[in-house]
Amino acid sequence: SNTVGFTENYISLDVESPPYATVLPDDISVRVGDAISLQCLAHGTPPITYEWTKEDGSLPSRSTVRNGILQINGATAEDAGNYKCVVKNKVGRAHTTAVVKVKSAPLAVKVSPRVEVKGVGGTVQFTCSATGEPKPKIEWLKEGGDLPPNHSIR
Repeated sequence: SNTVGFTENYISLDVESPPYATVLPDDISVRVGDAISLQCLAHGTPPITYEWTKEDGSLPSRSTVRNGILQINGATAEDAGNYKCVVKNKVGRAHTTAVVKVKSAPLAVKVSPRVEVKGVGGTVQFTCSATGEPKPKIEWLKEGGDLPPNHSIR
């Protein structure tokens, strides 16, 4: 401005920020056959793109990614691991990781011998093994009653 008059100009200032990422949940346990769903959330200057990867592996063919959500149907033991979401915009990138655990019912239970005949007062030994995740706990029961009082379990 001066003694003759004044003039004005308007400006616009846009502040752009790099993305920040979080994932929900960041630690999940599912059973074999269940669906795994991980949601990557990002804040920052739009547009923001999302990319999911599995560390030390690749995403299974059963997986879909839409709007930052990773969905894996029919979980298998091989789906367990760390999953990484990378978010990007024109001024930067960020990533976050989720841990997926896949539990299974005992997959194989083996008892031997299946049938054993002994005389009264005789000794019998049965062996049981089971696999699964988490490792199954083995418990011995006797149909129709308690185990003999002098039994031992190793």
